[in-house]
Amino acid sequence: MNGFAFEKIPEFDGHKRVSFFYDHAAGLRAFVAVHNDNLGPATGGTRMLNYASEVDALRDALNLAKAMTYKCALAGVPYGGSKGVIIGDPNREKTPALLKAYARSFNYL
Repeated sequence: MNGFAFEKIPEFDGHKRVSFFYDHAAGLRAFVAVHNDNLGPATGGTRMLNYASEVDALRDALNLAKAMTYKCALAGVPYGGSKGVIIGDPNREKTPALLKAYARSFNYL
């Protein structure tokens, strides 16, 4: 995904940050999308699915982050929206090494 233009994806809606994390040794491929933090720090969880492609995972992250922005705003809480997605089968690939690699990558944000 090096040099990929996120803004060419229809689900991109002026997201503040979109990051791709890769760690071959741990088997990590993940996106973190921050849609908006105007009301406060962006909040959201992480989903792990065996996506058909990295673009499918990116689209899901963008949509979920935007939904979190609106969910927080409608609930009247002082947070923005973000979401992470990990590409992989959670029943077979959710290992301590993968989760540690994701946490290390996520910590950079």
